Formats: sequence, structure tokens, C-alpha cells
Amino acid sequence: MHKIYSISSIYAEEMRLLEEQQHKFLLERESYSGLSEDDDSEDKPYKVINGIALYSIEGKMLSSGNFFTEFFGIATYTGISDALSMMAQDDSVTQILASVDTPGGSVSGISDVSEAWARVNAIKPITVHTPGMLASGGVWLTAASDKIYASETADVGSIGVILQHVSQQGLLDKNGIKVTEIKSSPMKHIGSPAKDLSESDKNYLQKKVDESNLLFQKQMYKNRPNISVDAFTGATFSATESLNLGLVDGIMSYSRVFEQLSASADSNNKNSYTEEFGMKRKVTATMAEAAITAGADPDNLDIITQEAYDELTPEEVEASEELLVEETEVEQEPTEAELQLTAQIDNLSVDLSAANGQIETLTAQVAELTSKLEASKSDPLRVIAEERMGVMRVALGLSKVDFSEFSTSSLVVEYNAVDSQFKKNFKAGGHVKPKESTTEKKKATITSIDQARFSATGL
Repeated sequence: MHKIYSISSIYAEEMRLLEEQQHKFLLERESYSGLSEDDDSEDKPYKVINGIALYSIEGKMLSSGNFFTEFFGIATYTGISDALSMMAQDDSVTQILASVDTPGGSVSGISDVSEAWARVNAIKPITVHTPGMLASGGVWLTAASDKIYASETADVGSIGVILQHVSQQGLLDKNGIKVTEIKSSPMKHIGSPAKDLSESDKNYLQKKVDESNLLFQKQMYKNRPNISVDAFTGATFSATESLNLGLVDGIMSYSRVFEQLSASADSNNKNSYTEEFGMKRKVTATMAEAAITAGADPDNLDIITQEAYDELTPEEVEASEELLVEETEVEQEPTEAELQLTAQIDNLSVDLSAANGQIETLTAQVAELTSKLEASKSDPLRVIAEERMGVMRVALGLSKVDFSEFSTSSLVVEYNAVDSQFKKNFKAGGHVKPKESTTEKKKATITSIDQARFSATGL
């Protein structure tokens, strides 16, 4: 009866009424003679342009879908999960642009759909743009996106959860109506609308709200580790404030975001066709050392000073590319050296296929041992995974994260996301020690705010 919502507070009552209308509609739906359950439409809930799936989420989000939600076009977690699965399996989709304009939704089911969002993002990057509102459950859902952008007039935030209780005791007393509840146990039917909440009832419901809010905060720190503690006040923020708090990655119109993704898709297609373009990523000496340790090619790293790196904007870091060879459309006969190299690559591919088979076998074994791994935080496989993630995060310039509180399944999802981001930013290479920077390296420090942030959330 009493649901916890992750929704902007001004929409909480609307959300409750919407669910009541859904229930009422289902009870009376036989009276709607013009409606039919049979819908064999195979239309996709998105369209694909240049490999980019254009998908949208609008309005308040319900936990489950049915005839009512489909008829009125109401967003549901089940519908979002289905769309994510379709886009993940669609070979014509290489990346996803999601337009999200929502005040939030129900807490029930949000963790499952946000996990599905993270899994798809690991294989097909999801870029989110909000034109109006990205609040509460919407922030929770999209936290694991590759990038999040907001229009200049957008509102972002309202991080937190809410539970409403409406007491009818005064109205019942006024009309001389007395409700007697005969319960099998004291905890049964806590929050009954027939009476005011007792202090013990309030404490119980508050505990449930706090537990849900803690899950929300952990999700945010996991996927956006640089988020400010000031973002957790429950308030919504302007686009500029959201950017400063780490809630979004930039302020940009939807058309501009699409243009950038299209340009990136065109560039990737050109590179994969000609194979004559290279990239040098700007990194500090510390980041370069970690990247090479994790398998990056040192020849494709541009080592700069810490001061120069700190002055780069996120867009400049991501776009740190330079053309190494001019494009040519003239086909040339392969040289003897190239033929030998191709043969070596073919041999390595065979070895890699065998290794992949072994990895799949090991993955199955790891899955069977998940429960045992959960019970032992010192498991060597877990330690290795945490150490490698730490190295890759240093290479990517990300802050440190304490993985000790992560479950095994959460650790696997995080590892896949970090590994995917690392492979996207760094080319594979040998373990060659990078050149020392001519400028004295600046040691990274952890501010008292960072310490307070992680200790406060138990992360």
C-alpha cells in the first residue's frame, strides 16, 4: 500500500494517483470496447540513424507495464528494459542517444533496470540528453551512462526518496466512524490510513526510506565518483549548477549532441575502413605508466605535465587526437612484411580463440563460485580484479574507489565498464616503461571532502 518513490517531491502525489488510475483502468477495462490486447506491431521503440539508436523516456516512470501503460504511452521499467535488450542485440546499433525528461518514478524495480542500463552501456555507449528535467529516479536510472548532457534550461537532481502517508483518522472521527483492526502481528498493516502514524510506525517507515536512499547514493558514487556531496540535498539544480556538482558532463542542445555523435560515428567508420588513422591520448606520466602496465601501446601516448593536464577540459581530453597518416584511397599490393604480419595475426587469432574458450570455461566456474566469493573478501581473483581496476582507473584519470563493499556481481559489472572504457581510450601495446616527464610530477591528494564523502556513505 505504501510505496517508496524516487521522484521529485512535487510529483509524488501525481505518481500515487497515476498508479490508482492504472489499477482502476484494469478493473474496468472491459467497458472500453474499442481497445484490444492483440498488438502484433513489430515497430521498434527507437529509430537508428548512422548507427545511433534514438530513444526517449518521457514523464513519470511506473515499475511495471501492462495494457494501460501501453495505451497511454506511459514509461515503465519493463518497457525500458525491453528496449535496452532490443538495442543491445540490434546489429545496426553501435551507440545510443537517449532523450530523458522525467521527474522520476517508483523505487521498486529501479535497481534492476539501472543494472541493465549499465550492462548495455558497457557494450554500446549510451549518451543521455535531458531537455527539461532529469530528476530522482531518472538520475538513478541514467547514472551509468557514458555521457550525460543537459539543455541550458534543464533541471537536474532531486536525489533522494519519498514515502507518503495520508491519515483519514480525523475525517473518520468527525463522521463517527471507528475502524477496528484485528491483526495477526503488531507489524501487520503498518501505515494504515485509518489512523495516525505512531512513533514506532514512523521509525519503521523512516528506516525503509533511509535504506533506499543509501542504495541511491551508492549507485551515484559508483558511476559518478567525482560527484559533489552538495548534490545529495534533495534539491534540483540548474544546468550550470549540475555541471559544477558533477551531475552532468556538459551543457548542450540535443541537436548538437547528435551532431557530435554522428561525427564520431563517421570518423570511426572511416578509421575502420582505411586503417590509416591513429590517436595519441594526452596523459600524465603517472597515467601513462598505469596505462602501459594495463597493456596500452606507449607509442600512442602523449605525455604532458600534470599542470597541462589539469588545464584540459573533459572534451579536450576525450578529443586528444592527431592524424598520423593522411587518408588515401589508392589500393596497394601488400608487401612481404605485411603478408608475414597478417599470417602472424591469423595465428594469434587462433590462439586468442582458444584462450577465449578457456575464459568462457573459467567464467562459468566463477559464476558457480559466486556465493563463495561473496563470503570471502580476500579471494585472490577478487583481489586481482580490484588491483587491475585500480590501475586502469589511474590510467583514465579517475579517482580511487573502495571496492570492498561491492558485491561480486556489482564488481563484475564495474570491471566490465572500466575495462571497456580503457580499451576504448588506449591501444594495446607492450609493457614498455614511459619516458619520464621533464616537469616534476604533481602528487595526487585526497581532500577532506572526498574522505568525508566516502566515509559518510560507507563506500
